Amino acid sequence: MITRISLLFSSKNVEFVRRAKEDNIKQLRIGITGSPGTGKKTVANALCHLTGLKVISLNKFALETKSGRRIDREFVVDIQSLRRRKIATKGKIVVGHLLPLVIPKSSLDFVAILRCSPDVLRKRYLVRGYNKEKIRENIEAELLDIVSFSALTKYGRKKVSEFDTTHSRTPDLVARQILQTIEGKRPKQYGIAKWSEKASKSDRSLLRIMRS
Repeated sequence: MITRISLLFSSKNVEFVRRAKEDNIKQLRIGITGSPGTGKKTVANALCHLTGLKVISLNKFALETKSGRRIDREFVVDIQSLRRRKIATKGKIVVGHLLPLVIPKSSLDFVAILRCSPDVLRKRYLVRGYNKEKIRENIEAELLDIVSFSALTKYGRKKVSEFDTTHSRTPDLVARQILQTIEGKRPKQYGIAKWSEKASKSDRSLLRIMRS
């Protein structure tokens, strides 16, 4: 009898912990940022399937709220206008390379910074049809850790972690890594991308990465 009661309580405790964990996840406020082409959108959608959290794309939100204007066939986001919208983040995954410029530190619990080799990014940009100037600007930004450092400065070391998507076969893998990091099953990491160090070792390597 004692064994049966103990097992019953143990089973109830496990179920209680499971439900509490699910409830906590549903309340999370997650940010995903990184240079264009690093996989933010696909990883966010994969994380959405894992957690049930709703995805908010900053670019899409800016378009829908007319927080910007079109210049030469491109929509240029008005950062100040987007900030004034005060986007609700509870139970959401907020995605965009402009995340550190728009969403305050107090509005997010965790920020995933996606990184990708400039060599791979260049190929993705060519597929997207980016012009030479746009390719060069975005590759330089990744080489110089612009988005990553901006996120680190804005949200602090305790809230951020980098994830390399260069060789990830599916966005589901990266999404699982993000969730494991949030749950404390995987350590947070920063400084994993050393593209500029690798490129600086060889002028040819740097020129190859920067060519368009």
